[in-house]
Amino acid sequence: MEIETTTTEGIDISRRQLLRGRFSQLGKAPVSPPATSPLVASITSACLSRQGIVCFTCKEICPEEAINLRPTLGQPANPTVNTTLCTACGDCAASCPSQAIALQPLSTDAAKEKTHDTRGPT
Repeated sequence: MEIETTTTEGIDISRRQLLRGRFSQLGKAPVSPPATSPLVASITSACLSRQGIVCFTCKEICPEEAINLRPTLGQPANPTVNTTLCTACGDCAASCPSQAIALQPLSTDAAKEKTHDTRGPT
């Protein structure tokens, strides 16, 4: 299978590069993306469990088991996010019925810990 290329102003571009949006960097030095801190799930006060309604959807859907439920006397368990295990896949945010989960950057101290920690206790 041969890939078609088109020449525009002396720049060769394949259809694949064009469709994937890679044409803007052709003929230029590569630009590295800006450094950002890693993202993690953050649970807001809109969480149903924090409002007294039993809901464990985020814990059940998390593939990394990064969401734990902290028991609370007389209330449903409150979800907490283990930032070391969280990969910011977004499955929990997509499944949350109250849209109480957002992916937010870690603070710089927590980001350093996350990049140096292994997955869980040794």
